[in-house]
Amino acid sequence: MAASGTVPIVHPVINWSEWTPLFPTRELGVIPQEPGIYLVSHKSLSGVQYVGHSRTDLHDRIWRMGNEIDSDEMPHRDPHTAAPCLWAIADEYSAEYRVCWASIDDIGDDEEQSSLTSTRTIGELATVNDLVGLKAAYIAGYRFVSRQSPTANFGYMIPGYEQSGPRSSGRRGGKLEQDDGEPGMREETISTWEQWDDVTSETWMGFDWETYDLGDFEDPYPDAEGVFRIWQKGTNTLTQVGATTNIRNQVLDAEPHDDGTMVSFDQREIGDISDRQAVATDLVGAHYLAKDIVPTSSVTKEDLPVDEIRDLIDQYESPTVEGKKTISDKQKIRKAVVALANAEGGYLLVGVADSGTVVGIENTGTGKDPQRVEERLLNIIEDGVDPRSPIRFTQIEEIDGGHVLIAEIEKADEIPYSENGRFYQRRGSESRKLNGMDLRQFVEERRTDSPPE
Repeated sequence: MAASGTVPIVHPVINWSEWTPLFPTRELGVIPQEPGIYLVSHKSLSGVQYVGHSRTDLHDRIWRMGNEIDSDEMPHRDPHTAAPCLWAIADEYSAEYRVCWASIDDIGDDEEQSSLTSTRTIGELATVNDLVGLKAAYIAGYRFVSRQSPTANFGYMIPGYEQSGPRSSGRRGGKLEQDDGEPGMREETISTWEQWDDVTSETWMGFDWETYDLGDFEDPYPDAEGVFRIWQKGTNTLTQVGATTNIRNQVLDAEPHDDGTMVSFDQREIGDISDRQAVATDLVGAHYLAKDIVPTSSVTKEDLPVDEIRDLIDQYESPTVEGKKTISDKQKIRKAVVALANAEGGYLLVGVADSGTVVGIENTGTGKDPQRVEERLLNIIEDGVDPRSPIRFTQIEEIDGGHVLIAEIEKADEIPYSENGRFYQRRGSESRKLNGMDLRQFVEERRTDSPPE
């Protein structure tokens, strides 16, 4: 590993495909139908215009993005958040876009090191959850080297154009009559990458961190803009990072509130919501490069696009997806979640019948209020799953006239998850109970996979 403070000039080891024209989209069949990340560039512009990822199907995600860019009007910000900006670039210059990609199988270990910097490479990418960390690491490195963000990430818009709203708003953007409209990409960053691999240091990423124990009686947290990080005392990995308009609110919302929870913050002006997302990405990316772990952040809680949710529903009984019509059987729900976590992680879909048909959580007797169903699910898991809940985030989306609750399940580390003392692991489309020998093998394998200190 590089000496602490050495800036990682190289990106994570990624075997990118060759650049391929985005148009015509009918010729994109070479793109794999697998999870992965992708880059978008433009013939008339330097650098990378967008860094994206798909948790389910690269081909479908890129193909849909191309169709959005090729529309007559500026598209809405959903299902593809970058489509409005990429449409504006095509309108201003041309549609001469190129894409390259890497599926999960193309991302992994590499013994070679950069001649410029001796930095650790990313280990084998085991789950789709890590795609967010990998994407953040790539963007963070790109921002440091180029001193600017990819043009269409973080909701940025090129000068002379107004951003569209979400589809529900009905508001479409377009070219402004004057060029004094929304700003384009910011050509600066505030993260210096100092002590980048010592994530609890007082100067991590060039910020001036003030550190406190959240369990102390004092409340030094300001109602002000800045960055924050949270971790458990005695550990060297962060559980949460971010950039916010109100440090105090973010810190006091953190869980758990005990003597072992450490909090740092640096009060400073950052900018608008896009700038905050960019800075949070720097922090997540640096942490992932240093620890192979994705801390919770606003940039890791992105809602899944509707098209990717449909892809998950199509895989409702697979090694990484479990569909449940209802949450009425608490033991079965806990068992499914534990089994996914002890395998590769994945998704629990509630409101999906055994046939893969959306029935909607409001039509199953579970309860008519989707938000209450979400609360009940979280309580069910917290009450019977140890050592803690493996649910990273939840999302409720209306699909085919019914609401589906999507819960993303993180992969267990060295300590396996259990359901009231019983251990399970996903094998194919089934949840298999683990015995003593299985558990010993599990711990040995996870220790081998753990990143070096």
